[in-house]
Amino acid sequence: MQKRLTLIKAIEGRTDRDGSEYHYRFSLVDTSLIEMPEENYYTSIHRIKVFISGRMEAVWLARQANINIIKVCYEYAKRELIQKVKDGSIQDRQELEIMSTNYPNECPFQSDRIIMEVGTFTDFEVAERVMEDLSLIQLASNIIDLRDFINAIVKERHNKKLIQYAEERDILQMFRSANNIEDFVYRISALKLFATNFNEELLRELTGNQNRNDRTITLVETYLQTFDNYDAIAITTLRNLNRIRQMYPIHGDNIDGVQDAHTYFQIEYPIQNPYEAWKKILNSYRDALSRIFEILK
Repeated sequence: MQKRLTLIKAIEGRTDRDGSEYHYRFSLVDTSLIEMPEENYYTSIHRIKVFISGRMEAVWLARQANINIIKVCYEYAKRELIQKVKDGSIQDRQELEIMSTNYPNECPFQSDRIIMEVGTFTDFEVAERVMEDLSLIQLASNIIDLRDFINAIVKERHNKKLIQYAEERDILQMFRSANNIEDFVYRISALKLFATNFNEELLRELTGNQNRNDRTITLVETYLQTFDNYDAIAITTLRNLNRIRQMYPIHGDNIDGVQDAHTYFQIEYPIQNPYEAWKKILNSYRDALSRIFEILK
């Protein structure tokens, strides 16, 4: 299957952050439909916002003085969307954060060779997928992107990542559905490890809290409370993830907070539909990461 990605619009946005923001709009359609009567009906529109930090711009311009930054960001945006299509995780709106902590110190592109005109298109091949839950793929991909964005911001400010990487097998669970209660319990156990694995050493440095009775979620809460736009929902979600993980058969349903966690995530107690319950919890975790990202921005 071949797809066509076409640039519709490219503009510079406004941001209060130290850096530049650009907005790109693309259309996406199967090439077999081009010039067919139903082409417009099956064409989807995708917007992507690219932020590049001031430090990244300075580093690149110091090594290549004539870089056209909006063109370079366009090239990254285009490649990001193509990869998302291939992964099956493309969404209507995307974000991309380009920082010195997650991109090369020298711009890999010659901007004078980048064609960025309305109507410019790229055709690419996409392998067909059989019996995949694309909504889960999109959700998991979005979670991984947000974790990377958060780490990029914190590392640029403090030289260390906030979120530590879990075992690969834990990450893999996010791309899998929960078809029965055993699957659900296993996925939740992996997600708890994945979602609460914060850099305790960094957080104690940032908060000055050396009380070993205070664990990482409390330390994250203290750190985020230093920002004017602190949002408590993110921390509440993380705490309820920790509670719901304590369900039977891990500890037992009589543990304080297990049933309250079911209520928080709006899932039935006991679990009747593991598939839907798992997706609700993943969506809540994605929302918590999005809120943390907005706080840090």
